[in-house]
Amino acid sequence: MIRMKKSLFTIICLCLCSIAMRAQTADDIIEKHLQALGGKAKIAEVKTLLIDGTIPVAPGLDIPFKMSLAFGKGMRMEVEFQGKKQIVALNGDMGWKIDPFSSGLSDPDPEPLPADMVTEMKPQLDQGGDLYEYKAKGNKVEYVGKEDVEGTECYKLKVTRTDGITIFYLIDTETNYDIKIIQKVKLDDKETESTSLKSDFRPLSNGYIMAFNVNNEGQIIQFTKAEINPIFDAKLFEMPAKK
Repeated sequence: MIRMKKSLFTIICLCLCSIAMRAQTADDIIEKHLQALGGKAKIAEVKTLLIDGTIPVAPGLDIPFKMSLAFGKGMRMEVEFQGKKQIVALNGDMGWKIDPFSSGLSDPDPEPLPADMVTEMKPQLDQGGDLYEYKAKGNKVEYVGKEDVEGTECYKLKVTRTDGITIFYLIDTETNYDIKIIQKVKLDDKETESTSLKSDFRPLSNGYIMAFNVNNEGQIIQFTKAEINPIFDAKLFEMPAKK
């Protein structure tokens, strides 16, 4: 009888350990994460986004920007400051910019983006991000344990994308939001690491939840408005002809 009790106790412990281990597999963590963002169906509904926001550059000085994003097709970001407008855009596999700030010209011609910059920006066209339908996208995901992020316990997932870029997602064990992202990219033949902290998660009109505050290496980007599924003219993402 004593042996039976010990055996039963052992079996229960093993079952509990098994449940705990299953809860910490990459797929289970991703499933909880996607549910926290509104669920796969809500994510799939979002085909385009129109985002307004600001970039604080000095006390009392915020630069407004507008981002138009059509997943799988194109992205365009416009920043206005001192009467000048900077545009950075992607159109499929091609990128371009109009930059009066670095060119020194008030109305410069558009020019193509460097290939490595296009590679870095292109994942923004990925609907739902790296973790959504990751297997179909060819991404590899590995659960590498837990890590503390400013006092918050997080699951840590290592993502290796098909482009070879490695990204770590730190997912809050309570909210299941991805509150920190570490990305390693190669620019000008040098590997660099960038860290983004995400906060102020809010639901959009269809229930999909996204972060409205992103701190990228000290540069804060604050979203003020996000509209789901506006209709964009395809020409919005095409590089204009030179003057």
